[in-house]
Amino acid sequence: MGGRVPVAAPPPDRLPDGFAVRLDPRTRRRDGGAALLGGSPLRLVRLLPRARDLLRGDRLVVRDAATA
Repeated sequence: MGGRVPVAAPPPDRLPDGFAVRLDPRTRRRDGGAALLGGSPLRLVRLLPRARDLLRGDRLVVRDAATA
């Protein structure tokens, strides 16, 4: 015990195509989808209009530089 588990380095420029992000089902949308509320500790994230359009559902898949 006490051994460290190696963690992959983040991509140098952006997330790779095919990478997917899914919101936790407990995440709440506020202000008509302009803000996301959730997590522990509790956080509020405000989204720009473009991000709102990309995250209409609960999942976002990277397909290009705009979605990365």
